Amino acid sequence: WTHPTCHPLRCSEAPVGENTQRMLPCVGMPDGAVCQPVCISGRPTAPFYCNRGEWMNAGVACVDRLENLGCDSMDLVEGVNVETMCRYTQSGETCDVQCK
Repeated sequence: WTHPTCHPLRCSEAPVGENTQRMLPCVGMPDGAVCQPVCISGRPTAPFYCNRGEWMNAGVACVDRLENLGCDSMDLVEGVNVETMCRYTQSGETCDVQCK
């Protein structure tokens, strides 16, 4: 006699984010997998992660410039890593960036 087991759903579709390309290599990734965004323009700031069959994102996946984060490049405090500071910012929330 064997007991039934539950396995979290895989993410069966590509993650979709503003200013991101369709990320087909991420289709079918297992629960807990991370998919780095491929930006149409700008640079990635937050990865997507598979959560029970749904892609989640901890913030804005891609930004064009630092102005989108509240500072221009001359106003950022030296040594500040925006990706680390804003990693867990949820969609619709703001991230306080350290400006001079």
